[in-house]
Amino acid sequence: MTCCRLSTRWVRRSAVRAKAAAETNSSANGRFKTPAGNEKAQALRGPKRRSLSASYRMSSEGGNHQMASKANDEGTLMVKPKACSLLILGSGVAGLTAALEAADLDCSVVVVTKSDVYEGSTKYAQGGVAAVMDTKKTKSGVIAEIQKLERDKEGDSVSHHVEDTMNAGCYLNDREAVEIMCREGPSQVKMLCKIGVPFTTKGSRTQVSSSRPKDLHLGKEGGHSHSRVVHAADTTGAAMMKALVVRVREHPNITVHENMFALDLITVPSEDGAICCGCDTIDLRTGAYRRFVSKCTVVATGGCGQIYPE
Repeated sequence: MTCCRLSTRWVRRSAVRAKAAAETNSSANGRFKTPAGNEKAQALRGPKRRSLSASYRMSSEGGNHQMASKANDEGTLMVKPKACSLLILGSGVAGLTAALEAADLDCSVVVVTKSDVYEGSTKYAQGGVAAVMDTKKTKSGVIAEIQKLERDKEGDSVSHHVEDTMNAGCYLNDREAVEIMCREGPSQVKMLCKIGVPFTTKGSRTQVSSSRPKDLHLGKEGGHSHSRVVHAADTTGAAMMKALVVRVREHPNITVHENMFALDLITVPSEDGAICCGCDTIDLRTGAYRRFVSKCTVVATGGCGQIYPE
């Protein structure tokens, strides 16, 4: 994995705003030593970014990360590094689901998000989750399609879902990825039901917590040949986020750090190229820098549109 750098212009603009807010909020107690006038923006540019790594040192014994100093020459606050087994960047449905699954395996998990944990693309999703829910377990315990639905052209099946998805993507999709998504979709919906997402059920068309998969109301949307869209009225994303955040905050193995903007992934050389061992961040409220050191890092930030911000 190579070192990823976010849009420099975006980071600088966010850092300047965070620094100005920090100066306003802490001027009374003198907590921060901030540059004045035009020097403020200059202090947050290239030299400070490059000096961030120099502000830390790695102990030769046990690989422990220690702070060389609490503040660099420009007076920026440095917060003590945080170590964990798994670092997750992003607090959408993917990041929070990964956090819960890892935490259940007794891993120490840290979730870093650039805003409030509820804020993100997931909560604005309205339609629902497409999954073929007519499945059952065979004697071997493997989820399989009901064979009679395969023979019945009117019945839904995973293979139909796969073809619908490939057709909607003009067959430019990665077929293997599509097959995995369609095959594992039902189990993911059952997981969401288990954690308390109030999906709409049959008959009443109302949202009921801990819905049983067989009682779910299935909608039909564009691109689908069958009714297979599981939804929570027309606020599916918000309902999923609410349930996931409640579970994440209750889990003793998960810590959430909000309003932390990721600057760089920390990488070290290896025979295979590079190994990621954490991330450097900036607190958008105070302007303080913090390093998160981890055995494994998951980038669940979404935001493909930010690849080409201009």
